[in-house]
Amino acid sequence: MNGFVKMYQSCVLILILSGIGCTYSIEPFFEEEDAIFLPQLLGEWASEDGSGIIIDSLDSKTYQITVFDSLSIKNWIGMTTMIDSRYFIDLTENEIPLGLDDFKLLIPIHIVKRLIITKDTVYFNSMCISCACELISSESNIHYVSDCNSEFPDIYFRDTSKRLSQFIADHPVLFDDIEPSQYFVRVNVNPKE
Repeated sequence: MNGFVKMYQSCVLILILSGIGCTYSIEPFFEEEDAIFLPQLLGEWASEDGSGIIIDSLDSKTYQITVFDSLSIKNWIGMTTMIDSRYFIDLTENEIPLGLDDFKLLIPIHIVKRLIITKDTVYFNSMCISCACELISSESNIHYVSDCNSEFPDIYFRDTSKRLSQFIADHPVLFDDIEPSQYFVRVNVNPKE
């Protein structure tokens, strides 16, 4: 498979979880000590577009998340927490992106989603990019780099986990103004059986 196809497939899978216009961070969006384990996330989930996720536990605080569609499979590591009575998941890709097996020094990049969990459905809400762009331009105490003036802006936070989780807690509008970017319906409670 040539490099362009690998890059395209990686981009498609990142978009499944992160949406168009993304927020990233070099640091997790919350401290590991604040992570909570949600057993109701475990299992196999499918979406209307044919993509799916399988969520397994890695340990008492983290999940192995396999995201797949008709083109390829990607693995992520996730941690969940609760901020102001709302669940969030911090995701980091669990392998070298774009098939760059020789380049082992890549810095893991984190994305954050708000989780809404019902008995049979899990919703992943992306951060409202326009809200974040508006807020960070007036926030003097959060460190970031952004291209908020582009058609599909990205925001790269460069701050500590504690400050990022406080920023999320202080601004609930960041995740409340948009429709869920992706949802999955439960297929199997325990995919290992």
